[in-house]
Amino acid sequence: MVRKVRPRWGLEETHNVKDSSRRFDNISFEKVVALLGIENSYSEQDLFQSLVVAIDPFYFQYFDIPSPSNEEIKAALVELKKATERFEFCVSNLDFQSRRFLQSGFIRKLEEADNSEDIGLMSNYFYTERKKFSRMLTGLVAAIDLTRTRPKETRRGRKGNPAMQELVWQLAGVYENYTNRRAFEGFRFDPVTGQCGGPFFDFANYIVVSYAPELKLSNQAIGGYIRRVVGDLAK
Repeated sequence: MVRKVRPRWGLEETHNVKDSSRRFDNISFEKVVALLGIENSYSEQDLFQSLVVAIDPFYFQYFDIPSPSNEEIKAALVELKKATERFEFCVSNLDFQSRRFLQSGFIRKLEEADNSEDIGLMSNYFYTERKKFSRMLTGLVAAIDLTRTRPKETRRGRKGNPAMQELVWQLAGVYENYTNRRAFEGFRFDPVTGQCGGPFFDFANYIVVSYAPELKLSNQAIGGYIRRVVGDLAK
């Protein structure tokens, strides 16, 4: 019997912020923009945050405590979606008399709470702004549905390093979002020299070599990860 994967509730970041920041500083923002081939139609803050989101899990997995696996992340998001959908239904359909009773509870709570501002805001949402609260919960469900999680591999054989595979997958998401091109489009492999190339390869290779030079991953190794992670999806 296969054991059910459970979310890792409560896990927080504990990594060496100084070290991860130093590594990130090795990446030239101007170089990234050039490799992506984008001009002025982008937000620097959004691109920076996209790179942070893509690279941070790799740092946790490779240099610090292992971050949640892809399966654990999916399990957490599935539970969150189910709970949010049920909560949204309850908030939207709570009868008028129950809302009045709930309001009286909030009033009593305000008298004894240190975080009266938060309690007051919640009271307002439940009593007079339920539609706004409901839209927020609906938006949370929509965000969960749009989350980019890597599908299971279809290729047999040696699996390689999971942290590196996840990094390539996340970088492919950044690349495709800012270029509107598939990550495997233009990928090249020279059977004579064993060298790889292509637009996404150049981008991913630059990020990996700049962020974690001590890994000393070869051209062929990075190309192999790209072929395994995004190449299978292009077939």
